[in-house]
Order: sequence, then C-alpha cells, then structure tokens
Amino acid sequence: RWPRAIDVVEEDGTVALFNGYTEMGQGLLTVLVQFAAEVTGLPASTFRPRVDSTFDLDCGQTTGSRATLFGGLAVQRAGERLKADLDAGHGLADLTGRVYEGEVLIDDTTAPGQEKPGSSPKTHTSYGFATQLCILDQQGRIERVVAAHDVGRAVNPALCEGQVEGSVHMGLGYALTEELPCPEGMPETFKLRELGVLRPKDMPEVEVVLVEEAEPEGPFGAKGVGEIGLVPTAAAVAGALAAFDGVRRWANVSSLTGWAEALATGGDARVEEVAVQLHEHSTVAKIVSQREEHSEGPSIEDADVIVAGGIGLGAAENFSLAEDLAEVLGGAVGATRAAVYK
Repeated sequence: RWPRAIDVVEEDGTVALFNGYTEMGQGLLTVLVQFAAEVTGLPASTFRPRVDSTFDLDCGQTTGSRATLFGGLAVQRAGERLKADLDAGHGLADLTGRVYEGEVLIDDTTAPGQEKPGSSPKTHTSYGFATQLCILDQQGRIERVVAAHDVGRAVNPALCEGQVEGSVHMGLGYALTEELPCPEGMPETFKLRELGVLRPKDMPEVEVVLVEEAEPEGPFGAKGVGEIGLVPTAAAVAGALAAFDGVRRWANVSSLTGWAEALATGGDARVEEVAVQLHEHSTVAKIVSQREEHSEGPSIEDADVIVAGGIGLGAAENFSLAEDLAEVLGGAVGATRAAVYK
C-alpha cells in the first residue's frame, strides 16, 4: 500500500492539502489538517484540504478504519518536507508553487497463504479493541450505553467521541428497531423515516470512554476508530436482554418481541409472528419462525441494574476487558450483580 499526500503552497499564502482517501462524514479532513499543522507549526487555518483528480493519489479504498493511520502518515511525511524549507528561513510567499509529496510504503504484512515456517505472520498494521455495556432499568428498557474504545491517541477527542456515539445509535437501531424488508429482492420502502431509525428522543444516554495508548506505527500515536464503533452494540443489547429475561435472540429484536416498540413508546409490546431469514456463509439460507409473547421477564435477584458487554475486535487474552469494565461500572452505578456476555 502506498498512502500518498501532497502539499501545494498557493499564491494566497494557503497550503492545499491533497489526499486520496474519502471524507464520508467521519471527520478525516479535519484530522489530516491537524496533523499538517502539528508537523509544520503553521496555523490550521493555513491548510485547505482537497480531494480531486489534480494528482494521482491512488491509495486503495477508504475501508478497514485505516484512513486516519495511513492518510495521517502520508500527511506527516509531506509536512516534514515543507517544514524543512520553512526551517531554512523561507516564508510561504517564497515557496509559492512548491509541491511537497509524502508517501508511505506499507509492505510488512503477511498475505494469506504466505506464512513462513518459524515466523510470526503480521496480518494488519494495527488492531483496535472495544467493549460496550448495555444497562437496562428494572422494566428491561435501555437506560444507558457505555462504550469503551481503544483508539490509540485521540487526535480530536470530540470527533472521536461523536463517531462512537453515532455508531452506538446505528447499533441500537440494528439491534432493536431497523428493518428493510425486500420481498422478491425489491425494498418495500425507499424512505429513510420508514426504516425504523431511532429518533433522538428515543436514544438512551451514551457514555464514551476513550482508551488512549499510542500506536507505535501511527501518526503521533493515532490509530483511529471506524467500524469497530458499531461492532459490539447489538451483542451488548442481546446480552442484556438475555440476562433480563433469559431469552437469547438471534435476530432484530423488534421482529421477535416488540422490545423496540416498548422502548420507543413505553406502551405494551405486541405479539408478533415473524419469519427471519438467516444467511450462513452468504449462501445457505434457512427460515426461522418465532412467536413470542412479550412479558417483563423474570427479575434478577438482588440486582439493581443489568450490565452486559459486547466485545468488538480483539484476541482472546483481551476478552477480560469486558469483565473488568463491567465490574468497575457496576460498582459505580450501585449494581449488586453484573451479568457480562462476550
């Protein structure tokens, strides 16, 4: 992989900052400007991020939560070259028209099937870990979600927290309320408001815990947060509900029990009969039908709250993070018993 970035000093004293990754609302361009300002010592207002075809900056897809790490490294390299000229006594007016390119070669990962005997394969440049806890009230409604995410260095904490909060919103919708039926392959609706997206008034409190431990291969220790913000949420919700009433749910909760309706409206949940299509390995499909009457569920003896944790990405030795965090949070909210699910 060759992440690339280019700084071009403009006639008006600004610096055009080109990169090949896509800004899709995650705040990437803001973070890249922060990197450039940090390296060069110039005010952030000096930089004008641009994404267009002026330069060939093919860097692969903006996937895998990698744009902050890879794009940031390239911006750092370009900024270091601009900084060298500034340190030599040149002002931006003297450098008008100069082009400073930053390129990073990432070639130390092990391709599938290319493992060598006696060596330790490196599948990715960096890994992220996350734990999310879903806390229910005595009626089984979601009261609070706590999301702890290992992000390396949080270059822009507000953006980082916002990314996680938005991910939790998406995850709750996925777990509880959202559906897009496609009979015979055609969506039943093309209106966003009819898909069951949670409205602001229905969102529980979300507490974000940013776990900062510098990533040695990232720019200024950053590694970023992307998909992992969404990964643990549905599992945490399913675990909490299972702890509440003993029922394990394997599909959208709104389809199976009406929990979503109870959450959103506070009214009685309806009895539903649904057919849930589950795909195994994207090819084998089976139909599971379930009819279930909603009830408040059995109470948990001596428990004030139910805490459930969903693990995102990570190795087995890091699974204890969910248990540790649940224990700490359980004590903080006065729980006498915490149920943790991985």
